[in-house]
Amino acid sequence: MSVEVSYKKQTVLVLLLFFVILVVVEAIATLFVMNITVCKFKDSELFENTDPKLLEKICDDYLSLHRTYNEYYQLTPNQYFDTISINEFGFRGLDFSYEKPQNTFRIFMVGGSTVFGVGSSSDETTIPGYLQKNLNDFSLSSSIQIINAGYPSANSLSESKLVKDVLLQFDPDVIIVYDGWNEITEPVEMLQHSNRNIVSTFLKDMRVFLPFYNTPVLISELGAKFLAQFSGAPSLDEELDQQKIVWWKNNWNEICELSHEQGFDIIISIQPIIGTGNKLLTVNEKQILDSNPSYVIHSKLISDYVSAMYDLKKCNHTFDLTTIFDNVSEQIYFDQGHMSDNGNLIVAKKFAELLYPILKNEF
Repeated sequence: MSVEVSYKKQTVLVLLLFFVILVVVEAIATLFVMNITVCKFKDSELFENTDPKLLEKICDDYLSLHRTYNEYYQLTPNQYFDTISINEFGFRGLDFSYEKPQNTFRIFMVGGSTVFGVGSSSDETTIPGYLQKNLNDFSLSSSIQIINAGYPSANSLSESKLVKDVLLQFDPDVIIVYDGWNEITEPVEMLQHSNRNIVSTFLKDMRVFLPFYNTPVLISELGAKFLAQFSGAPSLDEELDQQKIVWWKNNWNEICELSHEQGFDIIISIQPIIGTGNKLLTVNEKQILDSNPSYVIHSKLISDYVSAMYDLKKCNHTFDLTTIFDNVSEQIYFDQGHMSDNGNLIVAKKFAELLYPILKNEF
């Protein structure tokens, strides 16, 4: 009898210990989620004159977003916060009709968190938001509709799938691609077509069905860091770097060929990150660049994508934007690649210039 009681006590103790471990891990995960890189902009000198309450709100709204965790990295539709709106189709910004209205020129912008607008103070101060305003100022005969199809962590694999499987349903006239950063920082496994495995699928499912449970987020992030350290992100292996570039070119060559078949224009651009071009870095930007040896490597790797971009034989519109801030002395970056609202504005103005010849031919 005493042995049976002892076994019961041991079982209860094991269960209690397991429960305590789960609670502790969840507490750590919650603290981790509250302090992930995306919200470190709050401490940047770039925002020293910004209302702290607004910065807190931008951070809180971003952390409140629910994700669908599909292969396109999309967000759950119909989420509305003070600084971020996710419409009925899962894109950032205002709702729009599925059918393209008459006399409307529809432009999608594709990319990662820099297109989505991590750290942006509103939907209107993202790159697509500013681009909408700039094109409105052209006073063209048709209505211009800019749709923000950027998603955090997106890369050429997920973006090209998004174009083929989702965006073409909306009858786009132009698709703008603005990427490069995620391509060089993602582990190789995340850029391959075989990047789905049982563990990652299980974690994604957990995050869908239990959005309030933060432990899967912690596991995913730690797993990504482990892969980054041991599988080529940042890659110091020239063969892996070149393989990434081959995949990148194949993804976009396929979409460019599709654009000719289906009658839409596509613009492929390589984005700036800290250390690219000849921008005179501010003291704070220099500190950011020097804070991680990988950042210098990344800025050099980006130039390889610029070179590769000119090998996209099926793409008619390719642009190097890595030097766009060469004449800008003010601080633009608050981390390796995310920018202030003003940085978004500068990029949007450049895209307006690049789009003008296309729009001029259309109207």
